[in-house]
Amino acid sequence: MKRFANRVTAVVVTLALAVGLGFSLAACSSSSNNDKDLITKGITEMLDNFKNPTEASLSEYVAGNEAQLAQLEAYGVDYVELFQHLFKHFDYTINDVQIDGDKAVVKMTVENINVSNVMNDATAKLQNDSEFVSAVQSAYLSGGEKAAMKIVFDELYAEMDASTDIVKSDVELTCTKKNGQWEPDEASVNELVSKVYGGLDLSSL
Repeated sequence: MKRFANRVTAVVVTLALAVGLGFSLAACSSSSNNDKDLITKGITEMLDNFKNPTEASLSEYVAGNEAQLAQLEAYGVDYVELFQHLFKHFDYTINDVQIDGDKAVVKMTVENINVSNVMNDATAKLQNDSEFVSAVQSAYLSGGEKAAMKIVFDELYAEMDASTDIVKSDVELTCTKKNGQWEPDEASVNELVSKVYGGLDLSSL
């Protein structure tokens, strides 16, 4: 079961990486003199799409990540459904936007479940709960890996929905204006994604 648990973790990690790429493509894009308002509007639209994820709202953020999405599909995981559970408790506040020449700093507060802890709890159950392990094994024998994954992810989704382990974090997104467009700096994007996932350590992925 440890190997199977590792594959489950890989599925969520795959999505985390895809989300990171989506943030880097979408945030802070503007080409108007009213930079502060447009930066605020762009980030609000982006984060609202994750608060209420649908296939339509997520399409631009996962575009170009077909390989990652194919990995999820191979396991029978609907990425939209996974987003909906991962971000069920997600919320944010844009506190301030400071602009100095071609540099901007967006100060935000974000909150969400501690994804790492939820994953660790699910992995422990998959390895140590004999009744649950038996159910997964039976599903695998009768329906293959997708059937087993369905049981595991149904349990994972229930744990995500019920989690009270909410992490609230302050984060700064820095942007640089290039050719009339505000582009987010990679390091701060990674920090934002990490905090959006409740402190998930992206550097270890």
